[in-house]
Amino acid sequence: MDTSSRMQSQTSRPLSFGENLRRARLAKGYSHEQLAIVTGLTEAELRQIEEGAENPRQPERFRNLLDCAGRQRH
Repeated sequence: MDTSSRMQSQTSRPLSFGENLRRARLAKGYSHEQLAIVTGLTEAELRQIEEGAENPRQPERFRNLLDCAGRQRH
């Protein structure tokens, strides 16, 4: 597979939850530490989620992540 084919296949696939979370976190200006405080997750858990190695285990934590992804930083 040539470079252009690899780039196209990478850009045409849907983003994972972790990739979307990372983009939203950065767009809102949150560090891992700040998002950890707001969501109740640890920084390590957030990094693992962003890397696709883990999904939030508890529904309320998942809701916290979604809330933070849409919340403006003050």
